[in-house]
Amino acid sequence: MSTYGSGRIYIVAIPDNYADIYRIPRGAADVLKRIVSTDVYASGRDFSLFAYDDGSMILYRYVKGDVRPAHIKLYTGNEADKLVDMVTGEEFEAFTAGVWEGFEYQEYKVADVILEPGIFRKLKWVKG
Repeated sequence: MSTYGSGRIYIVAIPDNYADIYRIPRGAADVLKRIVSTDVYASGRDFSLFAYDDGSMILYRYVKGDVRPAHIKLYTGNEADKLVDMVTGEEFEAFTAGVWEGFEYQEYKVADVILEPGIFRKLKWVKG
C-alpha cells in the first residue's frame, strides 16, 4: 500500500498458479477482501457472496469435496444491530469488532452464520 495523490494504491502479487490463491491464509485473504469491498465482506472458505446496495446479500456454500456446513463471519461498516435471514426470519446478533487497517483503527459489526452446502441464504443487515 502506498499513497497516490489523495488516495491509496495497493499492489497484490498473484501466484502464477491460480490454484495457489486458495492457500492464502484466512487473515491475509480478509485484508484483501476489506480492500476491494465497499461496506460488506465475509470471512470463510468455499462460498460465494453477492451483496446489494440496500445491505442485503445472497450467500451460497459450494458443494464440493468436503461437504460440511461452513462457519462464515459477515462484516459491515454500516450501522446495524443484527443480521436477518429474509426467508426464514432467523436473526443473528451483531457484535462490534475492530481491526487495524494501516495505521487506522476501523470498527465493524460482525455476525456469525452457518452455511449449509448447496443452499442459498438471503440475509440483510438491519438496525433496531
